[in-house]
Amino acid sequence: MSFSARTVAFLAQLRDHNDRDWFRVNRAAYDEALMPEAKAFVVAMGHALAAHTSDLHAEPRVNGSLFRIHRDTRFSKDKRPYKDHLDMMFWVGDGRSRERPGYFFRLTPDRVHLGAGSHGLDKAELGRLRDAVAGGPGVALQALVEDLRGAGYEVGGQTYKRVPRGYDPNHERADLLRHSALFAASDTPHPPGLGGVGFVGWCDAHFRAVAPLLAWMREHVTD
Repeated sequence: MSFSARTVAFLAQLRDHNDRDWFRVNRAAYDEALMPEAKAFVVAMGHALAAHTSDLHAEPRVNGSLFRIHRDTRFSKDKRPYKDHLDMMFWVGDGRSRERPGYFFRLTPDRVHLGAGSHGLDKAELGRLRDAVAGGPGVALQALVEDLRGAGYEVGGQTYKRVPRGYDPNHERADLLRHSALFAASDTPHPPGLGGVGFVGWCDAHFRAVAPLLAWMREHVTD
């Protein structure tokens, strides 16, 4: 499964005309191209991911694997009503999709952003992450992070300026102790195969590369 030129054009036009009147006039492109392609991609990608990741959830519906295109503007200065990109989540384990780690995917008018991990941890998970980083499991994590960065992946989630209280500020993995989340991602221009049958395989190759980080998190933090 892939994404057509019509879907990409819709996202590009929405970026330039992000208002309700334009969306209402052009709603057919959203209903007839973007959503059917997005749902088909969730199904195909879910099959590929399930081949190497246990307990995977891929639900081809809005508020399942698909994010709403409407933005929540209630507490934002940015009042644009729509997202000019397509977001998806393939989560692992029991629980609500947005509260679990997993694989994430974003299609913008000109780029593909995808990766694995978690963009937010609750208090208990954050404590387990810090203990794991400071202890023996942190050695494997550090090696994994270095390998991912060496392969061109961003490792994100570091939000704290200081090592949290209770941990050695001079710890050899102090940079990882400053994380409040942990994920690895790739951000690239659209590949030549975006509209072809090989796009799912292209995405899966990236997902397989970052899957060890997700596995580490499931073992030591979230499961």
